Amino acid sequence: MDMRESHDDWVLLRQFVETGSETAFEALVREYVDHVFAIAVRQTKDPHLAQDVTQAVFLVLVRKAHTIPAGTVLSGWFFSTTRHVALTAVRREQRRSNREASAMKEFVSNAHDTQITWEQLRPHIDEALATLKRMDRDVVLLRFFRQQTIRATGEALGLSDDAVQKRTARAIDKLRDVLQRHGITSTTAALLTAMSSFSAEAAPASVSKAIVSSLTNNDSTVASSLADYAAKSMEATSMVSPAIAAGVVLAASLIAVAGIATRAAPTRVFELSEAFSEPRNPNGPWSFGWSTNVGGDFKPLRFRQTVVVTGGLPIQSWQFGSGKNPAIYHNAGTTTWNHKDGPFAPGEVWFHAGNNWRPENFGVIRFTVPPDGDGTQKLHVTVQPQYRPGLAGDSDFHVAVNGVEVFGEFLPADRGTGYTNSFKMRVGDTIDLVVGRGADGDEYASGLRVSASIQGPDPGR
Repeated sequence: MDMRESHDDWVLLRQFVETGSETAFEALVREYVDHVFAIAVRQTKDPHLAQDVTQAVFLVLVRKAHTIPAGTVLSGWFFSTTRHVALTAVRREQRRSNREASAMKEFVSNAHDTQITWEQLRPHIDEALATLKRMDRDVVLLRFFRQQTIRATGEALGLSDDAVQKRTARAIDKLRDVLQRHGITSTTAALLTAMSSFSAEAAPASVSKAIVSSLTNNDSTVASSLADYAAKSMEATSMVSPAIAAGVVLAASLIAVAGIATRAAPTRVFELSEAFSEPRNPNGPWSFGWSTNVGGDFKPLRFRQTVVVTGGLPIQSWQFGSGKNPAIYHNAGTTTWNHKDGPFAPGEVWFHAGNNWRPENFGVIRFTVPPDGDGTQKLHVTVQPQYRPGLAGDSDFHVAVNGVEVFGEFLPADRGTGYTNSFKMRVGDTIDLVVGRGADGDEYASGLRVSASIQGPDPGR
């Protein structure tokens, strides 16, 4: 399927959010109902209950569509939401534990069979998928559960063909490890065959009709009750994404960030990766420094250099001192540098906390509202562990506005996070992105890859 999910589906979502278009909603239902139903069946092992779950998921979409952050892969959103709703339904029906116990006996007896069957895989595949990083999971869902090509998957996620293949290989290895802990051993080829051949379980035609009908009818159905319960639970546990947990993102801003034409006021975007071309610090809205605590006094980093590495690749940096942390690095070239700590992709930024036993505990990237920048500033930031598997240590990441922390999270070696929010700000106000040494207090291998942009008013247009 050559579906341009990153554009076409966002057009439909925009139409539904802005106008309540039933036509747009029906198109989304047609596109995703089989995907959702297949996940629901795998989770519940009960086709009848899966129909209620499927309807509930689309009711959740009706109620929460305006909160879905721009750039979200809808296949991933439906996966997370369906899994949560299905698990809620199973708990309410008190069916899950007995079925899992009987399934486990079958898996143990087949533990040495490398030709895995879908019946073996189905009870555990969703839990295994949930252990993957979001981007890796989205790659697997698009490639093998939505049957998309490598090229279409890359277009949906903003990745090159090579990056899609690397993420696929890494994700499949992780899935095999997780499944093996459940007594399921398989070759990579057998696992791919099982996922590609048997994951698409078509939803009954009556399900789509019931979903669309639920837009205009207020009947007290099992699906409606389940959707209410699941939506409240999702809000309480912040399970969909860090961006949603941080606050509601209005539909207009989703559309603007997604690049879909609107009649909104002119805006300009400040990209972190573009700041490294500045000749001194601070200069312009981005500056780089350190502090002794989150929201503490900002002290600029003074040492700046560009080092040309293998193949003439320029690596730009701001550092506490030559070869000293805190430090921020930027790949200003067009090719990936295969650094000993991990691949350093073009345009990527690496972000480090201060050295152990010194007061410069936190590295800080600061955005200062420029002289003509009064108004709403929309921040979007994501971070991922920098170091290669086996070397990474924990870290912590924070966002502070005018010295007040608005977001903070400790991150283990295998998980990143993100934050999206809008702030009414005046000239000279600040947004700080802050990285620390983690719960263990050790700076070693605690670096993060950071991507950040701030969208604000453009007075020149």
